[in-house]
Amino acid sequence: MDNQDFQKIVEEYQRSLESYQKGELNRNYLFNLGKPCQELLDSGVSESDILMFQRTVGKMLKKHDLSLEQIAQLPELLQNPLAIFLSQTNDFTKIVLTESEQAEKPIVVAVAKSEHNQQEINELKSAYPKEKWIVAEWIEKKLQIWKKEKE
Repeated sequence: MDNQDFQKIVEEYQRSLESYQKGELNRNYLFNLGKPCQELLDSGVSESDILMFQRTVGKMLKKHDLSLEQIAQLPELLQNPLAIFLSQTNDFTKIVLTESEQAEKPIVVAVAKSEHNQQEINELKSAYPKEKWIVAEWIEKKLQIWKKEKE
């Protein structure tokens, strides 16, 4: 995906978040966060766009205490992961460690192979802050499948 296409997706995503905030979206609305980055593709995520249901935004705001500003950054964060992990609970889910933090805890994003209207999609299931010691435990358990090289 070229930069211009990605910018259009980000702009549409931002407009959709504004509509969400105003209560203008139907409850089954799907946000499009763009195509997976090469690192996600290499880790087994399909080439389908990463989509997120409106209810997931509500869960991230209420249950995980993320701000709308943090949620607005998700497309860019997913294009530049720090690391990718296998999920301990679901074989079809990858956990993306992002550059963003909340209260000194890194924010991770769960992307799962899912089905919507009889089509396979990459669904952003959630984003939430995770204790650093848990991320270290994932590394110890050899769940890390990709790591960004230090620059």
